[in-house]
Amino acid sequence: AVAALVLTVLLGWHVRRRPAGFVPVEVVRSPRFLAAAGLALALAVANFGIVYAAPALLTELTGWTSGGLGLALLWPYLGGGAASWLLVSASARMRFPAVTASLAAGGVAALAMVTVGSGSTLLLFTGMAVGSLAASTGNGALALRAGDAVPSAVRPTAMGLFNLCYLLGAAFGPALAAIAVQVFVLR
Repeated sequence: AVAALVLTVLLGWHVRRRPAGFVPVEVVRSPRFLAAAGLALALAVANFGIVYAAPALLTELTGWTSGGLGLALLWPYLGGGAASWLLVSASARMRFPAVTASLAAGGVAALAMVTVGSGSTLLLFTGMAVGSLAASTGNGALALRAGDAVPSAVRPTAMGLFNLCYLLGAAFGPALAAIAVQVFVLR
């Protein structure tokens, strides 16, 4: 209770000191920032949901031990993350709508491959790699766009909010996947 009271007083002091608001209005009113942050959230939900669901799906499909499963899961995620280095730099030459459409399509394709392909090891691994690639590329490419979408005076706050959206996706993805795995896989 004391900590909550102290934090409330500090928050009130901060808001009084910054009459433009706790979250700068330039950030909230920027459609490009909101689109970038929203897509980063969605891609993180999809990717981290797949990360959580994949072991249960592969175990049911293959019967692999935990050691073999861990080794097998390493490669699609490392590959997707490593390839994103190239795609983030390539995305700098693309227009924002093309970047968002490509990333959204990748996220949807990854979810579709994992959902529909739960009977195929190849489709599961491909879905994991595509999900990792879309989320990793999205985090880098969309962060660049989110930062450019707001004035430089509020950019640090905007980037903090962008990162919060991505991290919330990392929290919501496994929660939603746990429910889905419980309902659909472990019936």
